[in-house]
Amino acid sequence: MKVMSRKNLLIYLIAFFLLLSHSLSFTHILQILGKNKLSYWQRKEDKENFFEDALTVNALYGNFRGNIEWYIYEPSNVTYALRKEGIRKRFIEFKNPKFTIKAGNFYQSFGRGLILNQTDETTGSLKKDIDGIYLDYSDKFITLSLLSGKPRNLLFSNRKYSVVNGTTDLLQGGNLSFNCISNFKLEANAVKLSSENPGVETPRETYLFGLNISTTGGPFILYAEFAKRDGWDELQFIETEGIGMYGSLTFFIDLLSASFEYLNYDSLGYGGNVYRYNAPPTGNLDGYTINRASDEKGWMLDIISNPFGNWYLELNKSILSTISSDSIGFEELYAEIKGDLWREGTSFLISIKNLEYKKPEPIINTKTELIPHIDVMNSMGPHSIKVGLNSRFVEIDTTSFMDNAASIDIGIFSYLSFAGRWEIRDKEVLLESEGTEWKVIELRWDISDSHTLNIMAGSEKGGLVCTGGVCRIEEPFEGIKINLLSRF
Repeated sequence: MKVMSRKNLLIYLIAFFLLLSHSLSFTHILQILGKNKLSYWQRKEDKENFFEDALTVNALYGNFRGNIEWYIYEPSNVTYALRKEGIRKRFIEFKNPKFTIKAGNFYQSFGRGLILNQTDETTGSLKKDIDGIYLDYSDKFITLSLLSGKPRNLLFSNRKYSVVNGTTDLLQGGNLSFNCISNFKLEANAVKLSSENPGVETPRETYLFGLNISTTGGPFILYAEFAKRDGWDELQFIETEGIGMYGSLTFFIDLLSASFEYLNYDSLGYGGNVYRYNAPPTGNLDGYTINRASDEKGWMLDIISNPFGNWYLELNKSILSTISSDSIGFEELYAEIKGDLWREGTSFLISIKNLEYKKPEPIINTKTELIPHIDVMNSMGPHSIKVGLNSRFVEIDTTSFMDNAASIDIGIFSYLSFAGRWEIRDKEVLLESEGTEWKVIELRWDISDSHTLNIMAGSEKGGLVCTGGVCRIEEPFEGIKINLLSRF
């Protein structure tokens, strides 16, 4: 399937909006919706500024839909080619009850992400989309989806944007879904990745195939997925094979629910060194992954119960390790209880988390964290207050230290809230973020139904942040951050 060029897509998009404008005399109504996100940061130490503005406009007319995202980014005293100002995303789409065709930028995942997972991971500032063509057709109990395009992984880290894979690869794939039996669904999917081969006309190719089923019977929900990878491995620079398995079983009744997840990924990850086009489930609450589906196995058990009215209890246990060695791994134990102290609206939450890492970094053999936490919340009509206390006891090989934090969140009115956090560390630790004290205050103001303003002032300790299988060190920050979100 041939992929449209950026120039042709822009021409089609302009033509699409002209068509909508010309068609206003017909029965459909043209709707223009959108949002604008404005962000401004200023660091206290060096007075360095960071500014970005992203305007997203959506147009709907009958079965047609179009989208443009216009983006401006400006770090002071820095000229950075990968900031991608101007039109960063756009698409046009036609959709009816049976058929969908989309050209431009889009997100797509197959199953639980064992062979493909290009999504917008807001918490990690990692945007993974595909620029190309997407087709979808449904008839009775069968749905067929096809795609072809260039994947792009856009990462924001330490006040810089980067396209970590350079958008030179080509992804082509499809998904066939059968839902002909009540409470039973079967899906088969495949993906082909073609990567440029320097000095040779023939591209290097990687193939992935997946099969997943989901079924419901009584109080049970079962999901299982199997994937296989063949062809070129970008990391090992050779032809290799890989397999992956993921399954979950959920049981639920009125006062109890329990779920069990199992994963086993052997050479399943594909892509470059700092990105992946697939992002399978990690099997733990923290989304921690050892090597992003290349060599890991694990399981997680989660139990939730509310035996006493509004009181809830959660217990969670998970283990993750590499297939090739038991010397690298991750283990987590989490317990939480929350409920109402009395009828006037006061409630509390107590939790404790224990994390154990084996060889989390080349220079560290073991790391453990014990994190107790308590929240007390009270609502008084339009007003609310929440107070939190948190500790973190850490041991890194022969080094140990403790973090203590207190937080408060006050809802002055339904549209105005104030929050503050103060955290201290008992000593300076070179293996973690610099500093021993961090203070921050934040104001959230819903100016209207269409505008929300957030202002943060203070310091953040930074450190290791992991999301979507990508881990990075975020720089500590001290200064002010202003975000204004507008909707129309």
